Amino acid sequence: MSSLLKLLTTTLQALVLLLFLLVPGFVFIKVFDNLLPGRRRSFAQQIIDIVCWSFSILAVWMIPALIVFGLSQRVSGWLFYLLLFVIIFGGVFATPILLAYIFYRLEQRGTLKNLGTHPSPTSWDWFFSNRAGNHYYVRFHLKEGTQFGGYFGENSFATSSPSAPEIYVEEVWRLDEDGRFVERVEETDGAMVNREECTRIEFFRAGKHATGKRWKET
Repeated sequence: MSSLLKLLTTTLQALVLLLFLLVPGFVFIKVFDNLLPGRRRSFAQQIIDIVCWSFSILAVWMIPALIVFGLSQRVSGWLFYLLLFVIIFGGVFATPILLAYIFYRLEQRGTLKNLGTHPSPTSWDWFFSNRAGNHYYVRFHLKEGTQFGGYFGENSFATSSPSAPEIYVEEVWRLDEDGRFVERVEETDGAMVNREECTRIEFFRAGKHATGKRWKET
């Protein structure tokens, strides 16, 4: 019986160590990137970030984990597994989720930027990750010399790094000679625009310029 318990304890130690080496960093990256969708990493960068965050969180929980495993022969089985569950849940899930939320709040307050770190690699990523549900009328100035308008709402989308900067606007709008939004083009279902095709892209917050979904010059 004692040999079986020793084997189970050794196996659990290996499994817990494996969990701490892989899962915490993965959870942190996924939660943080969902809170700030403008952040996109290459596959190699994801692996590096996962390993770094996992080792950091493992360092925090190493001593509590060693204490719990040291009690395996001294406490009853149910209490040992309860403590083990607390260690796994706290270190593998709760801690990375909490850290991701803390870093997200620091980013929203601009603290990370003041410290010289910023999760958004480009201004394009920063803008779309911080729009917080705002809708925009967009004026595209094409390199060929023409311009047209679009509406960026709930059903619109913008890519993020490392993908090329592209934007999908769910509505296309006609502009007059002065660049004012005249009317929606009814026969289209939106448009996709590559940032490289434009010399400039202007955004006008819909709440300041529209009643419903119609442009209103201020």
